Amino acid sequence: MKKIISLMLATAIITSCLIGSAYASTETYSVKGSSSSTVSISGVTKKVFGRSTTDFYVADANRYATVNVSGSDIVSKNIKYYSSGTYTCSTSKVGGTTTTNASVSLSAAGTDTIDTLTWTNNKVQLKWYGMYELTIQTSTATTIIYIYLGDTSVQAVPTSCKIYVNGEVVSFDAYLINNNNYFKLRDIAYALNSTKKQFNVTWDSATDSINLVSNTSYTIVGGEMGTGKTATATGTPSSSAIYLDGSEVSLTAYLINSNNYFKLRDLGELFDFNVTWDSVTNSVYIDTTTSYTED
Repeated sequence: MKKIISLMLATAIITSCLIGSAYASTETYSVKGSSSSTVSISGVTKKVFGRSTTDFYVADANRYATVNVSGSDIVSKNIKYYSSGTYTCSTSKVGGTTTTNASVSLSAAGTDTIDTLTWTNNKVQLKWYGMYELTIQTSTATTIIYIYLGDTSVQAVPTSCKIYVNGEVVSFDAYLINNNNYFKLRDIAYALNSTKKQFNVTWDSATDSINLVSNTSYTIVGGEMGTGKTATATGTPSSSAIYLDGSEVSLTAYLINSNNYFKLRDLGELFDFNVTWDSVTNSVYIDTTTSYTED
């Protein structure tokens, strides 16, 4: 149950920052005062790293990102949620010296909505937009990590295109997002099964990861190739890590109605099948007999 409490303005300054990957990835942070303990965060889209007297990190992450704390020498861990928390990162140049500062504000208005999150097996999932303050304590030091979840949701409109797979019309529930077609990952794997570009899909709930195996027949799990969705939906960036044949890859994906949808051209490039568009007939052609070519 959420509650409203009064808070003093909490602001911290980083003396230097580095902005990292633009796609969602799993990032691991070392715990101060420990030689082995770590914090991993899935769904990180941007990193801000700095050292100062307060010594903290900031990470942008997607909704439903998972925080996992591991290590035997952690004395305590705590995570708080601040609904109106924000951060800024700016660069200034004075006298030829460039300085980048980041500041975190937990309660700009003096009051905030906070929640106590429940840990399960040293993991916690972040569900609400806003700022999270994670504090890890060892016997000698404190590590603070701020995790910001901005509203990065998008509008997903059911696609009106006719879809062909190797010359045959196939019905998909696909969405148009920012002028690109997005398909359910398992639907594409199902449609390409028994072709030269077939691949399998497995899900690891323990690590919040999707595993793709190329040149392998697809294992049907049920629910593939469902059709009939006609309503506009809301998509949120997927926080799941994605692996192809054991190596992590970067793909744009959105979670829509509890299913991961991927940009078709990204999948074409990843598995080397061709994707073409015919504007005259409003048709998309998937061809597993030819290699992927840029649009």
